[in-house]
Amino acid sequence: SIPESPKKFSYKLESCKTVSFSWSKCKARVFPVHSYRIQRRAINLFEHAPTSTRSHPGTDLDMSLSMHVEPLPSDWKTVYVGGENEFVDSLLETGHNYLYRIQAWNSVGRSSWEMIDLSRQLKKQ
Repeated sequence: SIPESPKKFSYKLESCKTVSFSWSKCKARVFPVHSYRIQRRAINLFEHAPTSTRSHPGTDLDMSLSMHVEPLPSDWKTVYVGGENEFVDSLLETGHNYLYRIQAWNSVGRSSWEMIDLSRQLKKQ
């Protein structure tokens, strides 16, 4: 069977540029977990959300609409693949919030993603 999602996922900000992660080892029936994958998505705090301007037919009124943009698969960068249940990311940049996701892999498949949002913790730094 595919592995369970990583549980008891915790993190600690070591500095404004470094965060360490740890999690409980995952279980799977018959086939053991052989690796974990962690991906990171950086959100630039100084970019504006894309806008769209739409005219109302028959009027001179223009309306700007903010559009929420879902992350594209290419927005996620793999920062760790390995068998250990801890990882240190020392490539954080000032002016960004970060989302992380982790999944477990075995020879049958992979677990669903477990998400971590560092936004609140980074604001305290």
